[in-house]
Amino acid sequence: MLGRSLLAKVVLQATKFTLNVQRRIRSYRDDIGLAQLVPGSFMALGFTFSKSETPECQPIVQIPAAAPSCCKNDVPTINDGISNPNVSFPCSCSNPRTNLKQSEVKEPEELTHHFLLKQASSVIVDSVTRLLTETVSALDTYHFQYSEMLNLCIALLEQSRAANETSQELINCRLIVLRNQMEDVKRNLQETEVFLLSVQDLVNQAAHTAYLARAEYSSIALSERLQSALLEVNRIKAATKELENDMVQLQAVLIVESGNSLK
Repeated sequence: MLGRSLLAKVVLQATKFTLNVQRRIRSYRDDIGLAQLVPGSFMALGFTFSKSETPECQPIVQIPAAAPSCCKNDVPTINDGISNPNVSFPCSCSNPRTNLKQSEVKEPEELTHHFLLKQASSVIVDSVTRLLTETVSALDTYHFQYSEMLNLCIALLEQSRAANETSQELINCRLIVLRNQMEDVKRNLQETEVFLLSVQDLVNQAAHTAYLARAEYSSIALSERLQSALLEVNRIKAATKELENDMVQLQAVLIVESGNSLK
């Protein structure tokens, strides 16, 4: 009796499960348009059975959002290989990695020799511009250091005019050390000025090459940067030259005063 009762329960549950599956098959057939789906193909629908007494069906087929209007040639498919014209899948144009502007992607036929030469000339212009900027920056630093030393030297010479013998010896020692430092900075300054001449020739050649490669904007911009850099260097050199003249005049006055004191 117990075996017959258990068998009856199993048959009843199997019948309920079959009816439930058939109802779900009709629902999926109406929703996604599957015309040739066998009622017993549970794996195609992705049903999973839980450990509970009553089976539970968990479909894995999902209907994604409609594809953009630009996707006219896309053929949507699902995991079981059955084509479904009523289901739309996003195409590759919706991928942010491939959604690039047309100007950013060059076709092979657009990569001509003229285009590549123009791009290479622009890279050279950028490199030469960096070299020019660093050279002018070095000159500015050396001129600033040299000008500070000139101002300090002028101040010490002014102090020596009214100093006594003890203070004069201390001032002379400081002047000796300062003049040695000034010589080092001035040597670096002269070497950088010679280097600027080479950079100037390189800038002119790069601008000329870029112009011939049809990179007119890069050529004109590089020439303008060179002119601006030369104007700035000339202004700095003029200010430094004025300080040097002031120090030379002060030294001449001290020599005259020292000669007069000996009379």
